[in-house]
Amino acid sequence: MDEIPDDIRKIYRSAPTKPPPLPSLKSLFSAFEALPSTLSTVFIVLDALDEASEIVQDHIIEKIQKLPFPDIRLFCTSRPWDKFKDTFKDLPCTEIKATDEDITTFVDAQIEGSSRVLKLVKDDEELRKEIVSEIIDKAKGM
Repeated sequence: MDEIPDDIRKIYRSAPTKPPPLPSLKSLFSAFEALPSTLSTVFIVLDALDEASEIVQDHIIEKIQKLPFPDIRLFCTSRPWDKFKDTFKDLPCTEIKATDEDITTFVDAQIEGSSRVLKLVKDDEELRKEIVSEIIDKAKGM
């Protein structure tokens, strides 16, 4: 199979905006079930799994574990919660964390891009540093 299956393509094309909003779980699982089980490899990308409700997380994990494909390549991003560590313990895992420098660069860019915030910190370098410092502290483990 050299192209995206029709059921997956339909989900994308039916979206009223680009990028499309998130499809329903039902439509995703229906699309997976429609794939021929003769596929040798299936790639699945789950971004921010930890941001889904616990019910949705459990449902997604259960469905993925039951897919009838011999080789499933899963790329999943999430906070490093024990639930996911336990579920995926036998799979390779790479921890990716933003450094304080990364966060500082990002927050500075956000400040510079917001005329309202920039106006507040324009003449107060200490306030700007405090904002960046607080965000760095709150972002630990992200």
